[in-house]
Amino acid sequence: PEYAASDYFAELVRLREEWADRLRPMQEADHQPTTISRLLATARRALPRDTIIITDSGYAADQAFGELPIYGPRKNIMPGGMCEMGFGVPTAIGAKLAQPDVPVAAIVGDGSILQTGSELAVAVMLQLPIVFIAPNNGGWGSVKDLQLLAHGRDRELATEFKRSGGERYFADLVGFARALGCAGERADDPAALQDVLERAVQTQGPILIEVPVADTLPWSEMQSSTGWWDVPIPAYLGEGRRTYEVKRGF
Repeated sequence: PEYAASDYFAELVRLREEWADRLRPMQEADHQPTTISRLLATARRALPRDTIIITDSGYAADQAFGELPIYGPRKNIMPGGMCEMGFGVPTAIGAKLAQPDVPVAAIVGDGSILQTGSELAVAVMLQLPIVFIAPNNGGWGSVKDLQLLAHGRDRELATEFKRSGGERYFADLVGFARALGCAGERADDPAALQDVLERAVQTQGPILIEVPVADTLPWSEMQSSTGWWDVPIPAYLGEGRRTYEVKRGF
């Protein structure tokens, strides 16, 4: 096509390649639990190209903005910046009912599954072949990392799921799905994740794939891209505050 010969298109290709280079270390990391970058890259390879992909809130959606290629219009349904946790499961059901001949998958974190995961029962009752990919970091990981990066590494508050005695709590999402009649499998090994997801795509009916993901920095951190989200840096962080003021511009 004519636009492919333009300088602007060449610049876009260059920027895309630079971005891919930035993402590659996290996408190929063998760290366990796996990085969300590797989960997204693997899911994209395993899912058919025409899949309608629903991304919920938190890291599932935040990282998908810049890391999950979408190959056509209306192939990614997501709540935007409104952060409606719990959006993913019911939306995937609606998408499959509206487009029964098109593959549908949803990337829904544990925080969201704990809000509207009971709707998996609807997918079971209707025998809808939907792949639910559930990264599990035992809390609201995107908020946790925002706290640590913006306010200091000792400033986490109420973002990790914990029992009354202080022990970390990780919901058994596979057990929960199976209790509702939904197929379920847990993928602990990043090297085996693609095989697990490719099998899931062939499942006749809904299936939930639980993927334990990194919950500690730097493995849990999202790669920053462009734009400006004004999260004020407190004065007690000294140089961090001065850097923030320079970037903010006032």
